[in-house]
Amino acid sequence: MRQQAHRVASENHGRRAIARVVSVAILAVGCATRTLEPVLVREPRPAPIGLAIGIYYPEELRSFVYHFPSRGGVLSDEWIEAKLNRPVAIGEASVTLLDRALALMFRDVVRVPERRSGDRTDLAGVIEPRIVTVAYSRSIPPTKGYIIGPTMSVAITYGFTLYSPMGDQVASWSVTGNVTSPHRAFSTEGFERAMRLAAWELTSGFRSVPEVRRWLDERGIK
Repeated sequence: MRQQAHRVASENHGRRAIARVVSVAILAVGCATRTLEPVLVREPRPAPIGLAIGIYYPEELRSFVYHFPSRGGVLSDEWIEAKLNRPVAIGEASVTLLDRALALMFRDVVRVPERRSGDRTDLAGVIEPRIVTVAYSRSIPPTKGYIIGPTMSVAITYGFTLYSPMGDQVASWSVTGNVTSPHRAFSTEGFERAMRLAAWELTSGFRSVPEVRRWLDERGIK
């Protein structure tokens, strides 16, 4: 009994020591967010749309930061990773990425402060993007006679609403980037790839949205 009590005390001491190390590491990491640099897929280039469009970025999108959820028991690999992973500034990177995506599609893209064109009479409409969901998971798939390392999955869904110059809703749709890749601790690659894929879905599928197709037809865009 005395040996068992000693062993339990030693294990608890070890856990407390590890917890102190993790706590120090968390303080060293700090609360600063990590920036992303997703690269836009430019080829094959979408057919150009000879219109000027407004883009309205709501504050909820511009300031969106993803915080890793704590999963598993205390001091599990998932728990430690969540504690040490700095938040990811997805909103800031989304603004840059979507600016570039829309510039690839339209003749001119202008940022506007609201969901209508205001005094910009040259704008054919206004597009408002939003971040619908961001999901991150880490898993170890079942093996079949060989070793497979952990994988990470990232899914990002953007929603878009197209408004008339007067602010009336014309179309609403969403695109999703979903990637699974070998897990690398503290890597932002999965987020960047998911954003890149979602942007590709926007540029390649914009004309396929039925309401958007009608909107373009009304303006003589084929």
